[in-house]
Amino acid sequence: MLRRFALLALATGVVAATTPAPAAVPVAPDRTAGTVTAPTAADAAARAAVRALPRATAVNDADGDGIFDDLDASLTTAGVDERIGVIVVFRAGISGAEGATRVRAVAPDARLSRTFHLIAAVAGALTPAEIVAVAGLDEVRQIELDRVGAPELGTATHVMGADAAVDTLGISGDLDGVPSSVSATDVGVAVLDTGFQTSHQELDGSKLVAWYDAATGASQPSDDHGHGTHVANIAVGWGASPQHRGVAPGASLIGVRISGGGDTTSNAIAGYEWIVDHMAEFNVRVATISFGFGTATDGTTALELAVDATWDAGIVTFKSNGNGGPGNGTMTVPAAARGILAIGSLLDPFGAGAGSYGFTLSEFSSRGPTSDGRIKPDLTAPGDTIRAANAETTSGYVNKSGTSMASPFAAGTAALMVAADPSLAPDEVRELLFATAEDRGAEGADNDFGHGRIQVYEAVAAALAGAGQPVDGTPPDAPAQHTISGEMGTEVFTASFEVPEGAGGFPIGASILTDGTLLYAEILRPDGSAGMPARLAPINTADRQHNYSFFPVEPGTYTLRAIATPGSTITGDISHP
Repeated sequence: MLRRFALLALATGVVAATTPAPAAVPVAPDRTAGTVTAPTAADAAARAAVRALPRATAVNDADGDGIFDDLDASLTTAGVDERIGVIVVFRAGISGAEGATRVRAVAPDARLSRTFHLIAAVAGALTPAEIVAVAGLDEVRQIELDRVGAPELGTATHVMGADAAVDTLGISGDLDGVPSSVSATDVGVAVLDTGFQTSHQELDGSKLVAWYDAATGASQPSDDHGHGTHVANIAVGWGASPQHRGVAPGASLIGVRISGGGDTTSNAIAGYEWIVDHMAEFNVRVATISFGFGTATDGTTALELAVDATWDAGIVTFKSNGNGGPGNGTMTVPAAARGILAIGSLLDPFGAGAGSYGFTLSEFSSRGPTSDGRIKPDLTAPGDTIRAANAETTSGYVNKSGTSMASPFAAGTAALMVAADPSLAPDEVRELLFATAEDRGAEGADNDFGHGRIQVYEAVAAALAGAGQPVDGTPPDAPAQHTISGEMGTEVFTASFEVPEGAGGFPIGASILTDGTLLYAEILRPDGSAGMPARLAPINTADRQHNYSFFPVEPGTYTLRAIATPGSTITGDISHP
């Protein structure tokens, strides 16, 4: 606290004659009265309530001083002249431009780099003393770190129903009647990522209809990381190589580079601001981001406020849930926003080998809940061993795994839905995705699978039906889904499921989960022998999840055996013929 007073004294010109005790200092506004919390809902009213919060929530600012706790802690070790990248968010009724003026009044040397209008905020580099002084302004809601972001790292389009939506229902994201090219009137999908290599055959020609480099200001698209090119292919790739066609090949790509030049949260906010400003010009209806900016809490960070504003502007936004699983509370910012669909990762049904339709939940896929108790992820989609464009080539492909790959798959699905019914608002897209998803894991929405596995064909068919359009087709064959659940007692947990006679060529894929510690798990064939695990050996370390996927699959009774913490719940999520 003495350091805090000293910093405030330096910022305001009040310097003590002797140290360490400074003279009297200005009194900051009292923000400690009562506890500020965010609403637990995710609807329009909840988003409005989050915008109207007078100060940071207790989750992020326990002492109520207006400075996020992690930034507060760094002030005690930072040098007096060290400049820290921060984002200053202002209270409702104060614009970003007005707030910038207030900041400069108390910190005239503050290096402000961006002033936002999508949310009332500024970004810049401030010294510890300047941060303390700015936090004392009554107009300031919160100050937080301008975090460094990180990308969150076959084709599943057939069994997920995307191919059928395009080829049978005739919905591809094309709206101008020319499916072989894209224009600013087709459904626009904004991808906020590391950039894009437009010389690759999946993204060449007119696929990229707009480009904005929020990181470096470069006028020409590029991708020196490869992540963004891979992600964009999954969402909207042409299908120059047919088995690598994106989910919405008729949709256009609005490319927003946020990586480079600091790779900061403020780049992402600027990216969202740009796509909202240009949404009418390029018909931007969907956005996806596969970056994480620290562990998510209650959805009240500056970036999450920007995401909420983007959603309310009419753009369906998606986010990779993170790769910190299988532990709880591991999703990343901005997954906890109320205007976002956070997507977890499943095994790509084709990714583990020819004909593998496992649909097991990736162990790395991050889990909820948010700190205010909301379910995350919202949905799951293929993200494990996804083969898509290799940015180092013009026609090559490479496998990547991560929720980074699942988010653009979901975004492509939304693009098809919007093409089927352009009147759909983001909340309506979310409702249809939830209603048509295949429930997985524990009954109902849960923090492993969210509302379940996205079913592309069913979601697009529902959008068509809602628009009064005929639906002429049937969804593709997919594995059967079976859930086993029970409590671990003092004996080995045992449960069984049936594979019927004449079942097709799907393997068995099982995600065995517990809310305790899973010590051992196996699946026995009808003859009592152990199924050969294709992806993981039997458990030899304590964990809460274990996956099995194996061939061949003969009809009969299969048995799940598991050992976990006594009193814990065991859930077997199983896909099978």
